[in-house]
Amino acid sequence: MERVEPEPESEAEPPMHGVHGSNRTRPSSYRALRSAVSSLARLDDFSCEKIGAGFFSEVFKVSSSSAIHGNQNFAQKFPVGKPQMVGYSRYFGFRVMAWFLPPLALIQYINGGNLEQLLDSDVHLSWSARLALALDIARGLRYLHAKGIFHRDLTSKNCLVRWEGGVCSAVVADFGLAEKIPDYRYPLAVVGSPYWMAPEVLRGELYNEKVDVFAYGIILCEMIARIQADPDILPRTEDFGLHVDAFIQMVGDCPAHFLNLAVVCCNVRKDETRAVPSRSRSDSGFVRPAR
Repeated sequence: MERVEPEPESEAEPPMHGVHGSNRTRPSSYRALRSAVSSLARLDDFSCEKIGAGFFSEVFKVSSSSAIHGNQNFAQKFPVGKPQMVGYSRYFGFRVMAWFLPPLALIQYINGGNLEQLLDSDVHLSWSARLALALDIARGLRYLHAKGIFHRDLTSKNCLVRWEGGVCSAVVADFGLAEKIPDYRYPLAVVGSPYWMAPEVLRGELYNEKVDVFAYGIILCEMIARIQADPDILPRTEDFGLHVDAFIQMVGDCPAHFLNLAVVCCNVRKDETRAVPSRSRSDSGFVRPAR
């Protein structure tokens, strides 16, 4: 009978420190990231820090040393595409390392948290700064729709903030629930975050990319009044729309065109059409969407 020699034990992974104790097993997403990085360069050239988690995945911030920049192996396995327009998170690559490990996506790191956190902070935001953020989100949304995709979970939590030279900009992120714009041959599932969901979704009706525009309107309301989207704070109507008269009392000296944009995007009348705003030639910043 042939003797089988035992396989040598692999190097043990370092313990996971943190609030869950040092004996906690590393999550599969971490192992996938570790496997991917190890195939590109020495692990010592990278640092990995968990910065968030959602329903579908965990998020790690990966930093590299100066030695890894220009690494041809890295460039081949995670090819960087053409520079993208402002408005959505830049995507670098996607890898499936093994059938037993979750897929790994490498995307741009955005350094300023999300829009909800910014609005809840003490950071001063002028009306021009808020308009600029609104335009960034509109650009990302418009680009997405032009590609035949709609987000379905657009919220202030899923709009990330980038700070550069003391100026902030916004990008649309988290496309876990994104879907092709439907042709109405079949209904789509009721998904999204309740505070930002359009009335037609909440009622279980057929819906399309205009639900993103409604969610965008709710985000504009958050930005204008610097309040949460919670209906106990942001006044809503019984048919899930925006209570305009009550909201107007909360907006201070908001520019009229900015307020008007939020109201139009949040309309719930079936005989009117929501549309992603476009840039105006005037100094008002936006034009009223066509009805």
